[in-house]
Formats: sequence, C-alpha cells, structure tokens
Amino acid sequence: FAAQLLERTGAYSVLCPACGSGECSAFLARRGFRVTAFDVSAHTCRRVTRTAGLLGVQVESFSDDIITPRRQLRQFDAIFSHNTLHQMRPSQRHALLRSFHRALRIGGILVVSVLSMEDERYGYGREIEEDTFDSGSGDSIHFYSAPELHTELSEFFEVTQIEEMEE
Repeated sequence: FAAQLLERTGAYSVLCPACGSGECSAFLARRGFRVTAFDVSAHTCRRVTRTAGLLGVQVESFSDDIITPRRQLRQFDAIFSHNTLHQMRPSQRHALLRSFHRALRIGGILVVSVLSMEDERYGYGREIEEDTFDSGSGDSIHFYSAPELHTELSEFFEVTQIEEMEE
C-alpha cells in the first residue's frame, strides 16, 4: 500500500526512520525509490544494508537517534514511518513529528502506520495513560483512534487520508 501511494504522488527520495530489519526499506528500494534508512541501533543498520544487498538493491543506512537525530537530514520527497509512533510517549511523538516535518520537502508526503484501538492487543496489560498499555516488558504501546491520529498529525502536516488496514 505505501509503495503504491508513494508512486502515485511522484515521490522518489524516501526516509525510513526506525527502520528495523530493513524489509520495508529494501522493498521500497526494489520498487525504484532512493531510500535512506536509520535506526538507533548500528547492528540494525548493518542488517538493513545486508537485507538490501540480498535483494540486489542499495539502501543508505546510518545509526542515529530517531527522535532528535544528530545528523542533519536532507529534505525528502516522502517519509515512511512503519510501526514507530505508537511505541512512543506523547512528548516523544511530538518531537518525532516535528523532526519529520523538518525532513520533508514542501509538498512531500508522510505515510505512517500505527496500531489502532481496533487491534486485538488493545487493552492488554496495565494502562499507563489513556489508550497506552504496558504488557509487562516495560515497553508501552499506544493505540490510536482515527480522530486522535488526525489531531496529532495535523499539528505539522495537512492530513489528506487516514485509512484503517489489516497488516
């Protein structure tokens, strides 16, 4: 879905923060996007490079703080943030969205995937703030409603579409 949306908007350069294993980054590179991926873990960034290489594509990757990167990010046509926002506390999400805003060129597109209140994991664990739960591992997960996501994103971006989908 994300690749199709990015293709329709004419995006070419894509930033993938908190890139994890690099599967999404490599997939986008395979579709012809120039992808830059970063994560807090240097080990993860090496996996991104390895995953991309196995698929015969190139992904620029580096290790940095995803909320307040030390590296000056150039401006990108698009940012694809997959399963990141809902893993942060409100102040962190705000800082991350501000950082995204700075890294996105005027007219660029932000695509995010988050967990919604419809997810089967909603309500599992101890509620530590409204719609945010700690399952006991110390990691909190926030579950969004569409209006809440719209409000949060609207502070920095013009929101044109919020769509619920199955992964």
